[in-house]
Amino acid sequence: MEEIRRLIVYQAYNAIEGKVYVGATRNSIKQRKIDHLERAERGQKGKLYEAIRTYGPEAFIWQTIDTSEFINELAKKEKYWIQKYNSKVDGYNSDEGGGFKKTVYQYDIRSRQLIKEFPDLNSAASACSASKQDISRAALSVNYEFAGCL
Repeated sequence: MEEIRRLIVYQAYNAIEGKVYVGATRNSIKQRKIDHLERAERGQKGKLYEAIRTYGPEAFIWQTIDTSEFINELAKKEKYWIQKYNSKVDGYNSDEGGGFKKTVYQYDIRSRQLIKEFPDLNSAASACSASKQDISRAALSVNYEFAGCL
């Protein structure tokens, strides 16, 4: 039986300051922690990296807060947790999340046959004369349709 790979939404909680960073990954939390700590050490800008340099890596508790089997669902869940913790305003996130690259599939609504695959939201938006946000909203909506294009 093939094992289903779980995608992870994680948090890095600063036990001293009480603030949170929420992230999503296809890798392990251990690998993401290493990546974040290396970036902080190299002096990369960002609220999380500055907090790691200020409080030290030992101030942070890293844990899984959600999982998913699908990348688009992972994006939704990351956004949900960033909003729940208000970590863009009161934490270390610099945006609302869910911004990683997503494959977009165009189907014929009647036949349900795949017409075209786009490597990302920008490519789909360009093909449909729409904005990236329009395509993202359509992909996350109930009918998954944008002006008959997707």
